[in-house]
Amino acid sequence: CIQNYNPTLIVTFLNHMSIAAWWLTKTMPTCKRIIGIQNNYEEEVRNAFGPMSSRVFTGLMKRACRAAHGIVYISEGVKQGFAKNVSIGDVPSRVIYNITGFTKPNELNAPAQLPVLPTIIACGRLHPQKDYLTLLNAFNLLRKRLPCKLQILGTGSQLQTLK
Repeated sequence: CIQNYNPTLIVTFLNHMSIAAWWLTKTMPTCKRIIGIQNNYEEEVRNAFGPMSSRVFTGLMKRACRAAHGIVYISEGVKQGFAKNVSIGDVPSRVIYNITGFTKPNELNAPAQLPVLPTIIACGRLHPQKDYLTLLNAFNLLRKRLPCKLQILGTGSQLQTLK
């Protein structure tokens, strides 16, 4: 269970995982949650659910987003489409076209002392489509600025490669 890892930060890139992370970390006040939105929300929900289920799902997604510490969109169009369907209130958000595209030197500065080593957990299917190489490259950049560790959880065709 995710509570056993006591993560400092959870970044989710699938809507249903964002809802699960929100639910599972409600009792973990020190865990920050960032939601990544990569697809056209309306089309994705319409294709996955019927009208009744999509309303329930959107309601849960709205709660997960409002409890998040930030939302990252892959494009301005995805951001606008998501905002049209899910009201997120005043949650900080931004568009990052390339997850490794941090350009400001102070953007990810580490605090002077951290009480515990921050842990980033990536959960998902270990498949080329998920592009774990980009995650590893981004994590490598982050570690140069912030002592932390990465835990990758999942199964799939890239399990042995990622070990």
